[in-house]
Amino acid sequence: MAKVYTADEIVALARQKAQAPKTGATGSLEADLLAHANEFLLSTLAPLILARREDYFARARRTALVAATSHYPIEPRAMLGATLDVRYVNGDGNYQGPLEYIDSGDVDELRSETTVAIPLAFWLEDDSIRLWPDLSAAPEGWLEQFVAIRPGELVLVTNARRVETVDSTTQVTLTETVPSTWVDGSVFDVHAPASGARLRAWSKTGATVSGTGITFATFINGSIHGERAVAAGDYVCLEEECAVPPVPKEFHPLIATAAASLFCESIGDHENHARLEQELQRKLQAALEPMKPRVVGKPKKIRGTPYSRMQGRKYIAG
Repeated sequence: MAKVYTADEIVALARQKAQAPKTGATGSLEADLLAHANEFLLSTLAPLILARREDYFARARRTALVAATSHYPIEPRAMLGATLDVRYVNGDGNYQGPLEYIDSGDVDELRSETTVAIPLAFWLEDDSIRLWPDLSAAPEGWLEQFVAIRPGELVLVTNARRVETVDSTTQVTLTETVPSTWVDGSVFDVHAPASGARLRAWSKTGATVSGTGITFATFINGSIHGERAVAAGDYVCLEEECAVPPVPKEFHPLIATAAASLFCESIGDHENHARLEQELQRKLQAALEPMKPRVVGKPKKIRGTPYSRMQGRKYIAG
């Protein structure tokens, strides 16, 4: 059976690589090694994978347009507070546009327009998307953000639970009783059990959390755009946590190597730190190189400049 690198497996491998004792006196508790693993995963590995621009971590999230509201927050789980794309979906569920992305420095060139039901363009203001023109009291459709979802932090499997059965479109039965810290109103992520930890659903509120059951406040059957159906065997974790690293399996041993390297650095073991760091950099480069292109047999077509609804004097002051 293929090995699955849970957080427990990664901690054990990191301990072995660093020759770390099972004692808190030297900062080698499971929590310490997990902290090192998560530092590497979140601050180094995930941004490196994102930089390959091959839509790893990418998911879509839709928000219904709200009357007379033109500011919409960027998905809070988006890595680096960035969006990969912003799209408009009309009332029939079809993409319409494209929405033009305007540089904030060019906003003063836009002519004032009466409010509209359908946005034509957008720009970014801090952590929000500003639609233009201003939306009317009866807007149509949805704003769709295509973002790279930030990986969750690794936790030991004792802090997660497995789905035994999916009982309805909102309810699951778990293989064990929920932890005492999980209560009504807790927010959860659900991910697949295999290495890579495919995110099924995220930021799901548990309306009722008791015994071996969770009833979620929203659907978990994949009917919400961007989500996948929860299945038996999946891991349920608190929001922004995971039991298996949400990156390709080839990187899982490297997370352990990085944790071991950081541990050795923290205790002043310079010799082992240098050895592990050299191993990490060599294997990291070898794993990153073949990630792009992600589809080898069919290179992406280069499309022409899309028709721009913002190019006429009707929208931009001449």
